[in-house]
Amino acid sequence: MEQLELDPKPGQLKPCPWARPHRDGVGIGVVLAVPCPLPYGLAPWLRSQGWIMEAACDRNQWAVIVKGPGCERLLHWLKPPAGHGSYTAGNYLPS
Repeated sequence: MEQLELDPKPGQLKPCPWARPHRDGVGIGVVLAVPCPLPYGLAPWLRSQGWIMEAACDRNQWAVIVKGPGCERLLHWLKPPAGHGSYTAGNYLPS
């Protein structure tokens, strides 16, 4: 498995607290919501890995939804959002 390296450091990424499963009827795998705009240099890297990004907004909070193969490799850098009793207990979201 290829080692994933990011610059700037992944510590700048935080999960979106309202992240939800993304249902587009086709997606398989995970959807990862991270802050919008992304830290400098991250968007081109994600595109080069074959991932698709789209902006999402809920209650005036913006995030980028990242769809594609291997999103779970990013998850070990991200602290999951607090669940507060809902199904957002983690940022690993099966679609």
